[in-house]
Amino acid sequence: MSGFVYLITMEPDEFVKIGFTRANPRSRLDTLQTGCPQALRLMAYFPGSMEDEKRLHMTFEELRFRGEWFEVRDKLQDLLTYLGDFRDPYCSREAFEGAIHDCVITDIGPWAVSETCDPSVWAYLGLEVAQ
Repeated sequence: MSGFVYLITMEPDEFVKIGFTRANPRSRLDTLQTGCPQALRLMAYFPGSMEDEKRLHMTFEELRFRGEWFEVRDKLQDLLTYLGDFRDPYCSREAFEGAIHDCVITDIGPWAVSETCDPSVWAYLGLEVAQ
């Protein structure tokens, strides 16, 4: 782990930025807020790597709006709702993996066989997706 993977929402929670930083994610939020007219909120961050960020980008590819910004809907909305129940945006890696498991993998339904959700993406979690 060389930094943090973070999820920052743009209110009214229509978009989320999935990014990586080696610095404090709260500092990254402040930097992004400077250039954004809408309020931003740090929803979650966990110890991770650029590879983890890329895996999340691949997982939610069909929701990509532009760059690292994704539309908040479907399983990504479920994930953000789940993470929003935590009092602090900091998540241990295990807590974040649990959220992915609960919101994306176990309730994945027909999305599991879509071209954008390759079960090998989640191999780093040590989880298997039933096909």
